[in-house]
Amino acid sequence: MSSEASKLQEWRLAWLKPMVLPALIGLAVLVAVGLFVDRQSTYLAEERMRAEVLAQASLIRAKLEGNINSNIQLVRGLVSTLTTEPEMDQRRFSALVSSLFEEHSQLRSVAAAPDLVVSMTYPFDGNDRAIGLDYRTNEQQRDSVLRARDTGKLVLAGPVELVQGGHGFIGRFPVFTDGPAGGTFWGIVSAVVDVGRLYADSGLVDPALGIDISITGRDAKGHLGERFFGPDLTRQNPVTADVVLPSGTWEISAVPKGGWVAAHKDAWMLRLALLAAGALILLPIIITGRLVGERQLHFRELKAREAALHRLSRRLTLALETSQVGVWEMDLVTQEQIWDDRMNELNGYPADGNERCYAHWVNSLHPDDRERAKADFHAGLRRGSYRSEFRSIAPDGQMRHIRSVGTVYTDADGHRKILGVNWDVTTDVTKTAELKARETELVQVTRRLELALEASKIGVWELDLATGLETWDLRMNQLYGLPEHDQTRTHAQWRDAVHPGDLDRAEADFARMLPTGRYESTYRVRLADGSVRHIRSVGIKFDEPDAKERVIGVNWDVTADVTLNEDLRLAKQATEAHNRELDAARVRIEYNALHDSLTGLPNRRYLDEKLKAMEAEGFGDRGSVALLHIDLDRFKQINDTMGHAAGDAMLVHASSVLLANCGWEDFVARIGGDEFVVLTSANNGDIYLGTLAEKIVTQMRRPVNYEGHEVRFGVSIGIAAERGTPIDCKRLLINADIALYRAKGRGRNRFEFFSEALQAEVVKSKRVADEILAGLERNEFIAFYQPQFDAHTHDVVGVEALARWNHPLEGIRAPYAFLPMAEELNVVSTIDRLILEQALGDLKRWRAKGLQVPRASVNVSLRRLHDEDLIRGLRELEIEPGLISFELVESIYLDESDAIVGWNIDQIKELGIDVEIDDFGTGYASIVSLQKLRPKRLKIDRQLVHPILTDQAQRRLLVSIIEIGKSMNIEVVAEGVETMEHARILRDLGCDILQGYAFAKPLSARELENLLFAQTWRKAG
Repeated sequence: MSSEASKLQEWRLAWLKPMVLPALIGLAVLVAVGLFVDRQSTYLAEERMRAEVLAQASLIRAKLEGNINSNIQLVRGLVSTLTTEPEMDQRRFSALVSSLFEEHSQLRSVAAAPDLVVSMTYPFDGNDRAIGLDYRTNEQQRDSVLRARDTGKLVLAGPVELVQGGHGFIGRFPVFTDGPAGGTFWGIVSAVVDVGRLYADSGLVDPALGIDISITGRDAKGHLGERFFGPDLTRQNPVTADVVLPSGTWEISAVPKGGWVAAHKDAWMLRLALLAAGALILLPIIITGRLVGERQLHFRELKAREAALHRLSRRLTLALETSQVGVWEMDLVTQEQIWDDRMNELNGYPADGNERCYAHWVNSLHPDDRERAKADFHAGLRRGSYRSEFRSIAPDGQMRHIRSVGTVYTDADGHRKILGVNWDVTTDVTKTAELKARETELVQVTRRLELALEASKIGVWELDLATGLETWDLRMNQLYGLPEHDQTRTHAQWRDAVHPGDLDRAEADFARMLPTGRYESTYRVRLADGSVRHIRSVGIKFDEPDAKERVIGVNWDVTADVTLNEDLRLAKQATEAHNRELDAARVRIEYNALHDSLTGLPNRRYLDEKLKAMEAEGFGDRGSVALLHIDLDRFKQINDTMGHAAGDAMLVHASSVLLANCGWEDFVARIGGDEFVVLTSANNGDIYLGTLAEKIVTQMRRPVNYEGHEVRFGVSIGIAAERGTPIDCKRLLINADIALYRAKGRGRNRFEFFSEALQAEVVKSKRVADEILAGLERNEFIAFYQPQFDAHTHDVVGVEALARWNHPLEGIRAPYAFLPMAEELNVVSTIDRLILEQALGDLKRWRAKGLQVPRASVNVSLRRLHDEDLIRGLRELEIEPGLISFELVESIYLDESDAIVGWNIDQIKELGIDVEIDDFGTGYASIVSLQKLRPKRLKIDRQLVHPILTDQAQRRLLVSIIEIGKSMNIEVVAEGVETMEHARILRDLGCDILQGYAFAKPLSARELENLLFAQTWRKAG
């Protein structure tokens, strides 16, 4: 033992010597790096501190410059005023100076001395009111005044001690006035800036300031003067910043409080960190040497253990190969697994010796067993022992049943692991499953048979042919109404139960069973209560192993089936009779479905079927078809005035006229309330079609006598034709409808042919309609404004808001380009509301800019006046009374029969919205209508205004209209004022308001603002 100990000691000394030199080299490198890092850290800390001090000094410099320049700018405003008002008195001067002190500044006092240097009439003592300041000596005052006068520039001096107390900076501003000989010296304006307030507002005396500051003056030549603020910092290597002033500069010097030594306060922390880092580097070197020695000590022992382990492993491998058991081991921390070749084979992986993991095992599991197997595994880890059975699927699809067992242990390194074995139990599982399946199948068959017998109430019987005895089950006894506890019956008991009328046939059916081996019969049985039950019986003869012939059979109650069959027979007879009635009704329904009940003509459905049939060959297989779309004119008035019975009579008359004028081959149909269609061949040409239409129009115009009244109406006809196959009947209907629309648009009581030009016009109208609807969605409709002027003063008294369309491609479009189509689309009310909302917004904006536009006039359509929700929408806008006027065209019907319009107008007035009559003199408004409506204003149409320059009669007409308005206390507005001569004549005739191109054309909101600012119409006036 002593020899081995000495060898171990020698070995330890041998590995210790090579470790000393690397440790010494590492120590030297650490010392050099530490010194360099310490020096760099000190330099960077000082530079960072200088940057922070310079930032604070620059902030104070900016505040000083800003405060001094703001004070100078305030006084220069006073100097500018003195330049323009040299004769200013004391009161005016005091008022101006007072306004300076109202501003946020550091000014303490301001004074002026006119002609101070020239006349020297103003003394320079501390109590002089003209100067209002006190200086050290009169010589100093005189020198600064003379310098300000000679240079013509501001002279800033100070700080100086003031007689009134405190210190101040003195600013002297020379004042020059314009004279015949050029600039003339007027005198001096002197201002005092309070030093304390200047320093406080600039942050120099802030107790939270972390730096020491000194300020030294510098003259215009750049020479440093005396230090007037702070301690002397020249020996402390300060940072500097220049304050630029109108005359010279100041130099700001700054150091941190406590000096630059504070920048090194963290140096010792860094040095300690370097020492700690060096220790951390040297310590691993020493520990590594120690570990290498220990490793050599254990090397021999490990080799011996390895040899023993190899012998044990060889034995275990032989045992595993014999038993076909797979062995696996898993590290519970890393989840890595070690599988032998048999384990790889069981789970479908190649025997490549690669390590496996938990995921390899999970992926090999059958999807249906995966969750259960994982749960068994994790439960086994918690218990310390693991057991489970599952299925695995190899990549080639082979499935195995695997039984797995394992135990958890901790190895020498303290790692928790689980060691286990797997083996294939597929054969055992398959055999067990087969046995269970057969047993389950037998149980299910028995259960199903029992359930079937119970559910169907089928009775089972068995007959021994040798003894003639029968065995009945419970349901057999129930079917025959016999005691349920007796199971043995004789053939005589069965014969007694069968109905006498069926007994011979039932016994004959049974006798036929003996040679054939099969029995089937249906008969009645009598029950004890006298009721009858229909029984169906089926049986089969078979031989038992003991050579006894037996018959086994079943009986079941078919009474319901027999009754149902009888009911079905009777129902079939009734159904056949009903079907005959339905066929007759179907014929009537089909006729009614295809014909108009009033006129007897084919209806729209019949027309559609007819057109569909003609699409291939045309009318009468002639390869062409013509369609006349006929609409009765004034038919609504007949219904409204004479009643629907008269209207029905006229429809019948119209159908008879059409049938009388059309050929027997032509197809005449009524497709709507007062719409008819005639289908005929187009082979005879347009002349024939025109003649046919003319005949129909002529005869329809003739009066019809109805109950002593002469009734008249007409028709409008649209004609379209299709020639050549196949026929497009949908297009034919559309073309005829377009032609009918044109006939109605041209005055009705006529016919029109469809043409390509007419289609192009319709397409254009549709395009315009689509663009209008899209324009409403994109807010393309905007308000233009034409101003209205007082006839006498030419002041703007209002504007008329006019709708314009800002088309994305064609630019601004006038109302004539879109209003007719907008009327058809029923969107004029929407446009009116948009213009009203824009006008309200523009009026509000103009008021905010100080532009006086008292009111705006907005057009309102008749359809909008019929809107029951008009007043609710206006209330939501919260319109200020008198701000908006609604212009109603003279043609609007204002009598008492239109209740909605009248009510809406009354509510509009109650909301404070004025009502105006537009285009007065072109419609049919009566004096009574004016009295009832009581509008605020009426506008004379431009057609009446234009001729007054040359037509005296027209002037007299205008005088009459104006007098009507004046008598009713209605303001009169003249439109179309084209020249100033028009304006003069209309003013003299008594018009109140003028509107027209003589003053301004309709303008956009922005253009109107420019006009109101420029007031250009007054120059024209």
